[in-house]
Amino acid sequence: MRHADAHIHGNSEIFLSLEDTALTIDISAPRANFARADGSLLTEDDVSDALAEDLVSLPDAARCSIASLHLDQTGDGSHHHDDHPHESDDDGGGHSDYLLTLSYSCDAPDALRELDFVLFSNFTGFETAKVIFMSGPDMVATTLNPEKTKVAHP
Repeated sequence: MRHADAHIHGNSEIFLSLEDTALTIDISAPRANFARADGSLLTEDDVSDALAEDLVSLPDAARCSIASLHLDQTGDGSHHHDDHPHESDDDGGGHSDYLLTLSYSCDAPDALRELDFVLFSNFTGFETAKVIFMSGPDMVATTLNPEKTKVAHP
């Protein structure tokens, strides 16, 4: 997945790919988006299979199991922007970007009719997500936000 050219807090990109029984979800966003209600930011120590449930809810009927969850961090926090306050610049990476890659194996991929991105309720920094969902020759593109959290299978 290509990272967005601009590092804008609140914005994110999500790319989904379904091939046979393999579902891959890439979430690219500024680290600051991954703020929990208590203000703490997601760290590498938080990366576990349980984190997937805080990001996306898959239909039970699809019988998906997490195969892997990987976090890449880019940027060093050294660049600054005038579009937001800088009181939190010492947060150890609020100006870096995360790429989270979730890989699932689904026993019944045809049941993946709709995916709910619960990350909007679990991480307070997410405001919008540009989404592309590809499955075979089909594709859907949409924008999600806290009021519209679901994407349909193409």
